[in-house]
Amino acid sequence: MSDAGSATVAGLDIGSNTVRLLLARVAGRELHQLLRLQGITRLGGGFDPDVGLSPAAIERTVVCLEQIRTELDTEKLPPHVALATSAVRRAANAGQFIDQVLRRTGFILEVIDGALEAQLTARGVRSNLSPVEPFWLIDVGGGSTELGLWGSDEGRARSVELGCISLLDAELHDDPPSRAQLESAAQAAGRAMAQIVRELNGEHDAAGGALVAVAGTPTTLAAMELGLREYRAELVHGSSLSRGSLLRLLDLLASMNAEQRSMLPGMEHGREDLIIPGILLLLGALDALGLDQLTVSDAGLLEGAALLAADRRFGVDQRRFVTGGRLTIL
Repeated sequence: MSDAGSATVAGLDIGSNTVRLLLARVAGRELHQLLRLQGITRLGGGFDPDVGLSPAAIERTVVCLEQIRTELDTEKLPPHVALATSAVRRAANAGQFIDQVLRRTGFILEVIDGALEAQLTARGVRSNLSPVEPFWLIDVGGGSTELGLWGSDEGRARSVELGCISLLDAELHDDPPSRAQLESAAQAAGRAMAQIVRELNGEHDAAGGALVAVAGTPTTLAAMELGLREYRAELVHGSSLSRGSLLRLLDLLASMNAEQRSMLPGMEHGREDLIIPGILLLLGALDALGLDQLTVSDAGLLEGAALLAADRRFGVDQRRFVTGGRLTIL
């Protein structure tokens, strides 16, 4: 499977909305994609604060992972890192989900906190994009959003348990949403992003840098702005979205219901109800940072997971351990 200095590894990102796999050949710091798969399973949908993940969401997600395992078409799983984020780390029944995934697919699932999620996302971005440093990085997920400032030697980030699904559930009850609902959701997103920036500014001088955005919200918006009927990562990756473009897209999408949005060029199937809260979180970050545009990265946590799998394959000292299903930085 491997030769000196290179190995085939897999990274999995089990998010609150989307499940993704990257099978890659890693040589040094370079990733060479062999297979990429994804499915929207809405793991965080129907989340109950007391119970956790709903049985239907667990089943949808495990079935998707079974399909991914079949598509790998290998008798033995390659070295892999399978990361679960916001929905699972908040779930009282996380252990039940982790056990089902292991029993039915063989994937060893690790639940990571927001700080490590941000760190691995930044590593994934740097594997495929070279933003001028220091740069801000935002990862808009289904259940949480991470925002941080990254330089050549170090980075610092904060995670807030507010993402596309949670903002939708909390504020945007109608389809299309009312103007009052949009304003309330925008205020909630703005407060969350401003709080992170204030915290980081309280520690250091957090001024400077462009904003790089990862995950399905910015890549979908970039595909829409480019008018792509079929997603093309090479065109989306590194493209820019201005504040004006985001506001224009927000006005357009908020005038439609989810079914109408689903028919627009560039709209990813299954994201038509989440795209509006996603835009509001991106606008909140731009406003908090006083910036007028962002850069879209197609690379992120998934690539970071694959690189972590390669580190482990070669015995690189990670200074990390797994305890109680949680990957922790020492």
